[in-house]
Amino acid sequence: MMAAADAQLSDTIEEEFLKCKICFELFASPRVLPCLHTYCEQCLVPLIAQGKGRVCCPECRSETDVHGNVCNIKPNFFINGLLDLFKSRNGNRDAACSTCLSSKGTTAAAATRCLDCAIFLCRACTDGHRSSRLTFAHSLVSTKDYMSGGLDKEGVGLCQRHNETLRFFCDTCSTSLCRTCRMHDHQSHCVRTLADAVGTKKPQLQSLLSSLDGALESAVQHGQTVDARIEDLEGASESIKEQVSQFISRVIEQLFEQQSAVLSELQNFVTQQRSSYLAIKEQLSAHVSSAENTKNFCQQVMETGKDSQILQLESLVSSHIKKLQEFQLPPMDVKIPSLVVTSEQLASAFKLKFDVCANSSPQLDGTSAAPVQPHVVPSSSAETSRQAPGQPENLGRPPPAESAATQELPRTSGASPAPRNTSSPEATAIVVPITRAVELPSPAPAARPVTPSAQGLSTACYLRTFETDDSSSSYEENITGMSCFHNGDVALADEQNGLIKRFTRNGREKWNISLDSNIRPCSIAVCDNQIFFSSNKKIYKAFEDGDTMQISNLRGSQPQYPIAAYRNEYIAVSEGTACTVSLYDPEGKLMGRVQPRNYCGGKFLFLAVNSREDFIVTDTVNKKVLLFSRSGNILNTYQSPYVPFSICVDKWDNIYVVESNKRISQLDPDGDFQAEFVTFRDGFKPKLVTADRHGHVFVTNRSGSVRVYKIGDHSHFRA
Repeated sequence: MMAAADAQLSDTIEEEFLKCKICFELFASPRVLPCLHTYCEQCLVPLIAQGKGRVCCPECRSETDVHGNVCNIKPNFFINGLLDLFKSRNGNRDAACSTCLSSKGTTAAAATRCLDCAIFLCRACTDGHRSSRLTFAHSLVSTKDYMSGGLDKEGVGLCQRHNETLRFFCDTCSTSLCRTCRMHDHQSHCVRTLADAVGTKKPQLQSLLSSLDGALESAVQHGQTVDARIEDLEGASESIKEQVSQFISRVIEQLFEQQSAVLSELQNFVTQQRSSYLAIKEQLSAHVSSAENTKNFCQQVMETGKDSQILQLESLVSSHIKKLQEFQLPPMDVKIPSLVVTSEQLASAFKLKFDVCANSSPQLDGTSAAPVQPHVVPSSSAETSRQAPGQPENLGRPPPAESAATQELPRTSGASPAPRNTSSPEATAIVVPITRAVELPSPAPAARPVTPSAQGLSTACYLRTFETDDSSSSYEENITGMSCFHNGDVALADEQNGLIKRFTRNGREKWNISLDSNIRPCSIAVCDNQIFFSSNKKIYKAFEDGDTMQISNLRGSQPQYPIAAYRNEYIAVSEGTACTVSLYDPEGKLMGRVQPRNYCGGKFLFLAVNSREDFIVTDTVNKKVLLFSRSGNILNTYQSPYVPFSICVDKWDNIYVVESNKRISQLDPDGDFQAEFVTFRDGFKPKLVTADRHGHVFVTNRSGSVRVYKIGDHSHFRA
């Protein structure tokens, strides 16, 4: 039992204290920053070069001016002592002499260890050590006694200048001294013994640690306050969304642009406020982490460190704790949005002209459902409107006379789409009671709507097309990944140019990230409102400021690894011919792997995860869409007539799959085919598809031309 406990303690020490957080190896020449984070000397050199003489701590982001030289960073003698002890007891069970070579050029076995010099000695060197005038008084113990651990407290520190035992402490210089140092350089200073100094300094450190508890508790409480503010903000946001939804339900789908305008303004505000709160919380988290690390570090030093080590770190620790105590929470601008709806003025609130959506789904009794017509005020510049692109051919006939004022349909609907021109008099005009511009939707391409079937189906209502290409890009775009944020923004990965871009649902670019030349994003996923992408058998996390961080290596040798996110919990990775899905948490830790039972011989490509945590994967070899559970049970298989490619699920768990750049098919939540959601006839070749939480489907081709559709009625879908 004791041996097992020692082994566990050894593993804990190695993991928490002896491994560098940059190279993940045992420390080599560890140096401690003023923030008390320790790294290898060689790991700090590149950071100094990047910071032009300054070091930015990789963990807490605090900056330290080291004047361009890593030697200006203090060595961590405490870690050095732990390393020496760890190596001697874990890797040197048959310890070798540190000072001599045998006749065959190999090192002789150690018989003793000098506690003063901290080295192992063979029998011959032990005799010499005891005979030398410089070392005859040193404490020598057998290797067996040393390995037992009973002599840990007998080790003493040595003066780096004179190689003598540190016996004194200079209050004037705040440094430990040997006898020679005291006689030469510190003769007129205030000097006392190490024991006296430790007796004074330890209570001071203990008092500082006690005061740090209060600061830590206060920071935690502030963090809870920020969480409450975020919860209130999101609660108000959800409440307003519900109010907006109820308001626009009176005019059904024809007021989507008004809904988008209100929600976009709301989401911009929420995003701004949330960012402000999260920035404060991030500062608090960094403060809490720094305080906890400081507390743990000090406790370890005081419990296991030697007197000289405690004294060497005392001033550094004290100054850092005082700095932590001076931390002040930035002021919070607390604003909660509210919504004012003037329903009495609905008739004059909007001037709306729109294209009819393809919403001719049948009722369960077999009769055709009449589309709901909202109150429409025709624009003076367009007395009659053209046919809505995407209108099915069997509806291409003049409407009854009483509805001619609101919509006139031509006799055919197979023509190529007109060029996008929002200034055209035929473009939809929307006047919104919000003081900002609203993008006018462009004419829809020729897309065939869904085919009626026994089930009630959703409908593809075309909204707009926006372009994501950039004339400044070095190469022609190759969009390989697409995913949606919680607020409906869409992120795209351009593998050819090494770019990640973020657009609003209306097509406005928010920002883009240019990646390093050796990183080419393949697939992309948004998890916990954070961008993750795969590239070169690795998973990276991307930040809005342009930084990227590798979080995990991927197994296998697949040319590409499509990924998808499940809520805010993990990233699912498709592993090709292995026919498995690996799961990684947002920190890159492997959570497990899922393999459908008794399934092999295929090649998994794109994948999605629905709200029930079922996995939907396209198998390009067998031309299948596979639906299986977290436990590996195959729930359903859809045999596609084409090669299935990109896949996604909407907020109702309905499945959309791109089939051979020709069409997008719709499957129900159980994986059964329902209809062709959209079939393209205008030369547009769909490559990727994704859906947001607000009932929108995004389709893009290789060059990044994105088409946005609104999903219609789901009243007949299974829950």
